[in-house]
Amino acid sequence: MDLRRKNLVGNLIFPMQGDRVLLGFKTKKLTIGCWNGWGGGQKDGETIRQAAQRELEEESGFLARLEDLEYVGKVTFHNQKSGGREFHVEVHMFLVWKWEGELKPNAEMKNPTWWPINSFPPISELMPSDPDWLPLVLRGVRIDGDAWQKWIEEPGKPVRVVKTKLSEIRKVEKLGDVD
Repeated sequence: MDLRRKNLVGNLIFPMQGDRVLLGFKTKKLTIGCWNGWGGGQKDGETIRQAAQRELEEESGFLARLEDLEYVGKVTFHNQKSGGREFHVEVHMFLVWKWEGELKPNAEMKNPTWWPINSFPPISELMPSDPDWLPLVLRGVRIDGDAWQKWIEEPGKPVRVVKTKLSEIRKVEKLGDVD
């Protein structure tokens, strides 16, 4: 994702197995140092669903059919960098229950771990707004929402992200089209 742009569109895909979700520990990019699903941004000409399918395969080795990506929500993350620059990321969330292929090592996502959906990693190892929406998404609840966070950058220290306002997450009956 090109953070020089002010408005980005991304996706997160959560492989599911019974009442467990597969998460990886991010070593690069926006959610570095946090447990997260697989995902990224769109390439020219891709729909959101096609980008999710490609990102899942590139990052995990799992190949899912487009129709097996269950669209469960969208959260727009309103971010502010330490210097005041703002960027917004509209992230579309998918669950996937069926795929082919084996989990492959990836430098961006280490220690892939199956977590019970009712027992997440420690809150300190999630993005600050994740507890506001992730439990809903993993239970298949359709959501639309907004989250606000500030990125604190200090010389010689890892970037910290803090919530600056309560997330506004709404349960919805129907989501827009991503195809």
